[in-house]
Amino acid sequence: MSMQAGQTEDTTVADLMSKRVLQLRETDSIAHAHQVMLWSGSRHLPVVSGSGRVVGMVSDRDLLHFVSDPTLTPGQTPVTKIMTSDVITVDSHVPVGEASARMAAKKIDCLPVVEQGRLVGIVTAMDVLAERGRLIPTARARHMPIVADVMRRRAVAIGPEARLLDAVALLTESEIRHLPVVDTYKRVIGIISDRDIRAKVGDPVQALVDESPALALTVESIMTSNPITVRPSASVLEAADALLDDRIGAIPVVDEEEHLVGILSYVDLLAYLVGRGR
Repeated sequence: MSMQAGQTEDTTVADLMSKRVLQLRETDSIAHAHQVMLWSGSRHLPVVSGSGRVVGMVSDRDLLHFVSDPTLTPGQTPVTKIMTSDVITVDSHVPVGEASARMAAKKIDCLPVVEQGRLVGIVTAMDVLAERGRLIPTARARHMPIVADVMRRRAVAIGPEARLLDAVALLTESEIRHLPVVDTYKRVIGIISDRDIRAKVGDPVQALVDESPALALTVESIMTSNPITVRPSASVLEAADALLDDRIGAIPVVDEEEHLVGILSYVDLLAYLVGRGR
């Protein structure tokens, strides 16, 4: 990958990573992982062995899949039952460009950072996107691709009257994190994320066992109304600014009549910035 203006060969993962990393032990329960995510607002928690080596990763997506498996008891089941064991890590001295390329290629949004095999930090796609955005002079915005060149055109959406349980099914089946909410005319009126659902439902499996009324709530009751949207003709930089300024994971793309025509996530933008856009 060619060097961007302002980038130096000395820019490494160590310069961007968060050193204070919340982590799980192999013996921690799924319920504990769920609470830590809710309290901290984290999307990913590395699972480490007694020696400090990364043996797995638990994401909010893992917990969302857990909603549909009532055979597991969250307070008694260790995180090893749901974690991803084949974890992609990165050494702290690796150039940021290489780390971002790994995330884009695997379509993941974070990498545990290791030194001599031990966990020392974590770097996210949002961290890299912010760093990449600063390297592209604003004056070049007119030469940048537009959102239509980068967005995903096959956007999965849901209606406001649907149940949260229906939203869970769509999110897990489609392997996405965000669902635009549209009215009968396909106009975007809101957005709902996997995190919104977990925050409302609480302990996901217990909610199923108890037939929690929360699962019967409508999407409209917890969605973010009047979400930030972007036009297909907007520049990539404009979209990146919106994602970074509001720390959101995805933006619905709408036409002049607010009809949904696509969706753009920060992972999509990261893929573009490292030359792996579709």
